[in-house]
This record gives sequence, structure tokens and C-alpha cells, in this order.
Amino acid sequence: QDGLLAPPAKGCPVARARPPRPAHVPARAFARSPRRVDRALRGEAPMEFGQVGQTKGLWSSDSTVFGVVHSYRHGNPREQKFSPKFNMQTVAWSYDGALICTSSGDKSCRIFEVATRRSTFTVVHEEWTRCSSFSHDGLRLCTGGDDSLCRIYDLTGSDLAAPIQVLEHSRSIRSVEFSPTDKFVLTASVDKKARIFQVVPDTPEEEEAKRQKVAAIFKEIEDRKRAAELAAQNPGKPCCHSCGTPYVNPLFCKQCGEKRVKKKVQVEEDPKLPLEPKPEWEGTGQIREFKHVDSLSEARFNSDAAKIVTASGAVRYMGLATVYDVEFAVELMKIEHDGVVTSARFSPDEKTLVTSSEDKGARIWSLEDGLELRLWKHPNFVQTASFSHDGRFVCTACHDGNARIFDVRTRREMQCFRHPEMVTCASFSPDALQLLTSCGDAAGRVWGA
Repeated sequence: QDGLLAPPAKGCPVARARPPRPAHVPARAFARSPRRVDRALRGEAPMEFGQVGQTKGLWSSDSTVFGVVHSYRHGNPREQKFSPKFNMQTVAWSYDGALICTSSGDKSCRIFEVATRRSTFTVVHEEWTRCSSFSHDGLRLCTGGDDSLCRIYDLTGSDLAAPIQVLEHSRSIRSVEFSPTDKFVLTASVDKKARIFQVVPDTPEEEEAKRQKVAAIFKEIEDRKRAAELAAQNPGKPCCHSCGTPYVNPLFCKQCGEKRVKKKVQVEEDPKLPLEPKPEWEGTGQIREFKHVDSLSEARFNSDAAKIVTASGAVRYMGLATVYDVEFAVELMKIEHDGVVTSARFSPDEKTLVTSSEDKGARIWSLEDGLELRLWKHPNFVQTASFSHDGRFVCTACHDGNARIFDVRTRREMQCFRHPEMVTCASFSPDALQLLTSCGDAAGRVWGA
């Protein structure tokens, strides 16, 4: 186990361990096939960690059932052997689970087919690539990196090497994500700003709906002003709470027909108009901007793109996970951490939030009152934490070289997957049956039964 950061924890499968001999393979034949064993250790062939039928449930605590299913590296075998090793920054699933995109320090993002493990698409940046995201329909890819450019590629076009859109920032981009409708892109940057760009123009029907919404808000504001003026002209008299006309009929308002309310009605605030893009954003596609005090690590949409959550912080200072309303760009909730918040994501039911931090903890928070519901301490910095798509599990990527899976209900650690170096990213497949990780040894791995 030379090169490992620490001894593996009890029950953790090790990526470099020799796989056990399958029952149907003779011992002498298995001993005479070192090339097959080497391929398994490098992740080029599945490692035998037991039969699928042995598991007692999804991500059961039996560590002999799970191991490396596939491994992904950049370059050809010669480049992998002799070229410098660059960190695998992030890995991302497509929403149908058929593709994987890797972002690496070799300044490239590559798409691999899960079924064949074949590299089908490569894009090259001028600096390190930090993040990537597929659109929900699988037709576009968005990438970001240290060259401060967010590029969007059409995966169905004839010229795959040329981006169809380029979104400029002032410093390195650490996170990109498409909205659920694929109409907007959310970015998080080291320049202390999270931005939303509209990458698909409005249809005529959507523009008309926006105009009608604004007109309805203006009408409601004018009606409230008129009601207030009429009420001021008739002091001491009971007036309709909708139009302000003094009551004549004891049951309803003669002017608007509204039913008479005898109890005191709490006056609501005037409705707010949706924010308009600033003039300096014209031509860039930017429609929202969320300023922070410190550098951002990540930003994510909720399921209907009505809210976003951002992760930020500064070294040796506290970190923040902040929830914003997208329509009015106002802060809804702020959660403090003792270290830099490295990731923050909504749960599938949007009732909770999972965060990871450099204070060596992964936590689940209530979005209703901001209370901490779960805490999983780690030996080192936690780089990412995310829910499975059914919300039953949370996976974490830690700098101690382990990717862990926890049961949300019981808080128990279900699996611990050992890597040669620090784990930089971990995420569940869409069906939650496999785990995708990226590691500092320049490899991405798929773990499963």
C-alpha cells in the first residue's frame, strides 16, 4: 500500500488491493495471470468484490460487495505512464447516466461513454479546467476553469471543438450548472460573485406572459394607492379593504362587491416588480448577480430555479452557505461554518441542505429554521457532499483519501472507498446504484456492486 495517505479504515475496500479469486477460477490459473490482476488494480477491468446477490440492500455495510467498476484517465496509455500527473478536479454524470465528463489539471474536459469507457469528446482550455455540467436534455455541455471563461458546447453539432457561447468572468470559475429548464446557467467564481446567465432566449409566449405579469403588478399597486387615498378621505368610517370605498351595505362593498370584513385586516406590502438586468450586462446574457464577501466554491439551483444556494469562505476565517431568491436577488438564509464551505446543495424535497466544509464536517441543515440536523465528522477537509436522487444517502469526498456514503435516517456510515490520494469530488449516479469519484492521482472511478 505504498503511496496511500493513511492506513485504510476497517471495512474499507482499497482501490489497489488484489481482488479475491473468483470461485470458478482455479487458484493456479489465477496466480499465473498477473496482467489481469494489474489491469484490475488500475481500474481497467472490474474488480471481483463478491456477488451482487450477497447485498442485503442498497449500499449495505458489507464492504466485500462493492469495488471499482470502471476507471477513467486522460490520455493514451503511454501518456498515462510517462506524462506528469494532474489532479482530476471534478467529475459529472449526465442526467441519463450514459455519459461522464471529467475536468482535469491538464487543461481539458473529456466525455466518456459509461457503457464502453470510450472517450468521445475533448475540449481544451488555456488553463486548468475546474468544473463541467451537462444540460438536462444531454445536448449541451458547460465547462469552466482558471481562464475565467465559461464555455457552452453543442454536443450534437458538426464542430464540437468550437463553443457556441462564451460567458466571461474576471477570475477563475469553480462551479457551473444548468437550470432545470436548461434556459439559464449558474456560475460561481473566485471573484466573489455568483452569476446567472440566460443562454436560451425567451419565446414570444414567454415574453407576453412576462408583460402581463408586470402589468398585473402595476395595476395592483395602483389599486392599493387609490384605496389608501379613499380611506384617508373618510377617516373613522369603515372602508373596504380592497378598494377603500366606505361601506354602505352591511354585507358587501357596493363599489367592488368584496365581502365586508369586520375584523381588522393586516395591510400587506406592495408587490415587488421583478428585477431587470443592469445596462452594463447588455449583450453578455447576464440577468442576476449575487455579491459575496469571500471567494465562492460552488453555487446550485433548486428544482424549479426559484432559489440558489452558494458556498463561500476564506482560509482561517469562517465560511457561509447562503440561500437566495432568484427573482428578486434577496438573501433568504445564511448559515455560518467554522471553515470555508466547499459545497452546498439542496435535498430532493428541498426541505434540507447538505454542506461540506474545511472544518472537517459534512452537515444537513433545515431550510425552515436553519437548525443543524445531521453532522458527520471526518479526519480531514471535506471537499464535496451531495444527496442521492432519492434523498436516502449522502456521499462525501474527503482529503484523507476516502469517499464515504452515509444513511441519512440512521446517520450510519454505509461504505468507505479508499483512494491513493485525496478525493476531490463524489456524486451518485442518477439511479443511486453507483458512485463516481475523482482523485488526486488523475483518475476518475465508478464504484458499485
